[in-house]
Amino acid sequence: MIIFFEILLVALVVTANLIGFFVFKKSKNLYLAALVILVLAVIFGAIMTILVLSILKDTFAAISGLNLALFLFFRLSI
Repeated sequence: MIIFFEILLVALVVTANLIGFFVFKKSKNLYLAALVILVLAVIFGAIMTILVLSILKDTFAAISGLNLALFLFFRLSI
């Protein structure tokens, strides 16, 4: 089960970065791409939290969804 969530975490991070990259290529605006990745961090973090809570039924498992949002946020600030 842990492998599934790790694969999902990596897939969502790659998806957010690819969407941000395509927004940057289309608009040539780095700030817009950063904003898109930040918004996707919140959306994907919420999706991951709800998914983990519905599958594992453990409130401490919500940290997994927050971990995704935190990872995308810190990756954006580097």
